[in-house]
Amino acid sequence: MAVESNIIGEVFTNLPEFLGIVQIIIYIALVLFFGSIIMLGFRAYIHWIVRILIRLGVGALALIAGLALAPLLPLAALFGPTLAPFLPIFQVDVLIGGIVSSIIIGICLYMITFELIDAKKIERRIESLRKKLDKARRRKPTQQVKFIRIGGIVLVAVFLIFSLVNFRGFPDPMALIAAAVGIEPDEFSDLLSGFSGFGDGGLSGECIDAATLLARYQEELPTLLQMHEDAVLEQAFEATSGSPLQQMFSAELEGTTVVLAIMENGDNCFATATEVCVCGQLEG
Repeated sequence: MAVESNIIGEVFTNLPEFLGIVQIIIYIALVLFFGSIIMLGFRAYIHWIVRILIRLGVGALALIAGLALAPLLPLAALFGPTLAPFLPIFQVDVLIGGIVSSIIIGICLYMITFELIDAKKIERRIESLRKKLDKARRRKPTQQVKFIRIGGIVLVAVFLIFSLVNFRGFPDPMALIAAAVGIEPDEFSDLLSGFSGFGDGGLSGECIDAATLLARYQEELPTLLQMHEDAVLEQAFEATSGSPLQQMFSAELEGTTVVLAIMENGDNCFATATEVCVCGQLEG
């Protein structure tokens, strides 16, 4: 049991770093994915290295635009109020917003590069491009083509300005999980910090559930607490804290009994209905 709780403590301790790495991997994949969608609208003939660089650049712009659009998406209407709060954890809102942004930027890029062909570069390329080269030599830019190109530049500029104005930074995966669970990000961080120190004490799964409920109902807790008497728990609290019990309270949270105790030495303890989880001084 102690080995399992040590593992649990390590998992909670390293969870922020792990989620940060996963988020970076997801964003790199999204940049490549969005860039490939946008490049479908790129009409100019350029070197493949330059094409990759442009793909990465416009993919990153689409990601930023997707992050700006994500909060505006009606996820509750699309997926239902129950599922919607959990979708940001898996970046579904960013994926949808990025696809929409990629389509918009792709159309703008098509307008900007409309009939933008460099005949000299095509001449140096393989024989299969001769037909396209001849077509480029015969065609001259018309007034209509110029208007289309300018229109694409204006549209992409307006869209990028909108995205940058509404960009609020990259989402914090810890905050997304806390929001889905129903607690504040700071409370969730404090909860994880507390879990990381519980490994040596053999924290059980029931205690983890109880701690999560305490954080979730922190604001309502004062109105839910009732005086509690339990001789067995009282002895367990005193044995764990090394101090006599001053007061003991309990609350029913989502069908789970959570017991809180205040010890004479200033320790604060919490327990389930059957076991003491932890005792210690509250920080701050």
